[in-house]
Amino acid sequence: MKRACTEEQVNIRKEEIINTVSKMFDEMDYQNISMKTISEKISIARSSLYCYYNSKEEIMLDVLKNDYIKFLKTIIEDFEKKDTIEELTDNITDAYMNNLRVMKIISLYLTDIEIHCSLGSLVNFKKDFVTYMLDLKKSICKRFNNIPEKESLIIYNSLLMLTHSLYPLINTVENQKEAMRIVGLGIIEDGREYCKSYLTYIFKNAK
Repeated sequence: MKRACTEEQVNIRKEEIINTVSKMFDEMDYQNISMKTISEKISIARSSLYCYYNSKEEIMLDVLKNDYIKFLKTIIEDFEKKDTIEELTDNITDAYMNNLRVMKIISLYLTDIEIHCSLGSLVNFKKDFVTYMLDLKKSICKRFNNIPEKESLIIYNSLLMLTHSLYPLINTVENQKEAMRIVGLGIIEDGREYCKSYLTYIFKNAK
């Protein structure tokens, strides 16, 4: 694979890398992904890969950014529709269940990723979300008839908490389930139903 020269070529190559690593993350353990395995998958010299990214964590940060912005755009659009609360709940539930890679990265790997990224990469990553987060807050407030900011923040923060907690709650492995059975804790059998119930409670209690 030839090295990209122009800015457009660099962006195209970075998009290829991001898409490849996204698929790798879906198919293998995060711990087994490395600059070596990435370069082999893309058929590019490892030294060339470092021309685009300093580490696998910086690639994963871009994977998360792409997925997370897509997810935020979807739920903002859902809040802006003139749907009933039941339809809104179904749509937001679908958005969560269709974007579990976002939830997985955030809940299991985000701290490790951020620790190993440069300050500049982190600042750029977080700056990209400012506008979307503000738009989400505005869309929540508008959807619930301009409820007070305090009330809209409860919904907003509840969505953030769900984003950070959903994946590990609905993707327990067998030994975790067995331990929970032994000590008498409930097991979430239906992830979509759990997500929908959580959102139903939040939305129906909005003042």
